[in-house]
Amino acid sequence: MRRAVLLTVGIVILLFASCNKAKKYVAVVNGEGIPREKFEKFYARVEAYYSQMLQTSPDDPRFQNMMAQVRSQILQNMIIQTLLLQDAKNKKIEVSQQEIDSHISAIKNRYGEQVFQSALQQQGMTEEEYRKDLSDQMIISKLRDDITKDIIITDEEVKNYYETHKDQFSNPETIRARHILLKSMDEAKKVKERLKKGEDFAKVAKEVSVDTGTKDLGGDLGYFPRGKMVKTFEDAAFALKKKGDISDIVQTEFGFHIIKLEDRKPAELLPFESAREKAQSLLRKEKEDRAFGDYIENLKNNAKIEIFEETSETVVEE
Repeated sequence: MRRAVLLTVGIVILLFASCNKAKKYVAVVNGEGIPREKFEKFYARVEAYYSQMLQTSPDDPRFQNMMAQVRSQILQNMIIQTLLLQDAKNKKIEVSQQEIDSHISAIKNRYGEQVFQSALQQQGMTEEEYRKDLSDQMIISKLRDDITKDIIITDEEVKNYYETHKDQFSNPETIRARHILLKSMDEAKKVKERLKKGEDFAKVAKEVSVDTGTKDLGGDLGYFPRGKMVKTFEDAAFALKKKGDISDIVQTEFGFHIIKLEDRKPAELLPFESAREKAQSLLRKEKEDRAFGDYIENLKNNAKIEIFEETSETVVEE
């Protein structure tokens, strides 16, 4: 009887301790707690950012569903960060106050003290909190460098990467075009008639275009690839086939355009020697990312992790 009572008391104590731990932490990693207050504060900043960016109410069910996934990812990232910082501490990897001061001074020199403080205020952070986050990120960066420092890339690997990723080493198709921008369809129709009668496009553009950025250049936009202009304008420009072709009137949010094709350069694959440096850089990053990812998985698989927050991912517990 006495033994049963003691066992029951023991279970109650364990449950009480676990409940207190869950109130204080969102997770405990190798005995180190991730404070719930820190987690909730960071999550609130992220939620506010997405709500403003998507222009939606936090009460929208679709938004809530999306943020549940984001919340889960934030927790996973904090667990990984804790594991990495623990590992860095074991390896005696540190950053000095001088390194942190130098980094912050560079930011302040570039953007100014007022902009720096305003950015902190918008993020709901103190400079002391920022310094701590910066220190953690710099330590993790040093750890990553240590983990990946022995990666070797051979010329054969670089060549093979180039051959199997040629889409990354191509200059896209570009065109050179001129345009005349008018405020109304009636004006555009009158200009179109003048062009049909043979008037010089550049001369007319200088005379009537309301695009002040290109007017004095005869409407010349220079060379540009897809993805740089408003889609409606871009589609009409790239649909022109021959040099000298003039489009129909194209309406965009800026007004009414008439476009003339001046030149076209087809997509071109860079030769290997010209692309070698980029291929080597991309391959190194790919290898480093893979090695660092494997290292993190190993840390997770050998860690004791308790989670007190719903998560869509599974973390190994021992």
